[in-house]
Amino acid sequence: MRPNAGGEAQPARPEQLDPMPRLRVIGPGRFERGYLQRLSGLAAEVEVARERELRSRESLRHTTAALNVSRSVEHGCQRRLDRIETLLEQRTQALLASEQQQKRLALGLGALQRENEHLRAQLALAAPRQTALEIEQAPGAARAKNRARPGLLRRLFGSER
Repeated sequence: MRPNAGGEAQPARPEQLDPMPRLRVIGPGRFERGYLQRLSGLAAEVEVARERELRSRESLRHTTAALNVSRSVEHGCQRRLDRIETLLEQRTQALLASEQQQKRLALGLGALQRENEHLRAQLALAAPRQTALEIEQAPGAARAKNRARPGLLRRLFGSER
């Protein structure tokens, strides 16, 4: 402060003050550079974690879709297997019924053959003069005689013809 003409001290003007040297910005120091590197490393880790999470979600979505498809296929296969088993059971029952019919038919044919032999024996006793050749030549007479009594098959199976 300088005294003025009146003897009072006047405040100094800013121009008259010694100018302060301007601070020079040099750049980040060693600690700041380490801090910035750690920040960029963490940002890269966050980005990698995001990509990993997206891949995980995509994988989960694909796995869920594959699981749904496999459930549908398993359900369809089970239904198909049930239908095939039912069809097999029906065919087995039909085969058993067919075998039973064949056995009854074989039994009926055996009985018919025995009855035929019995009738031939009765015919041979009734007409000793006729030979077996004459009987075979006149089948109409034998048929007329058999019509009076129904055959074994008709009696077994109840045919009314």
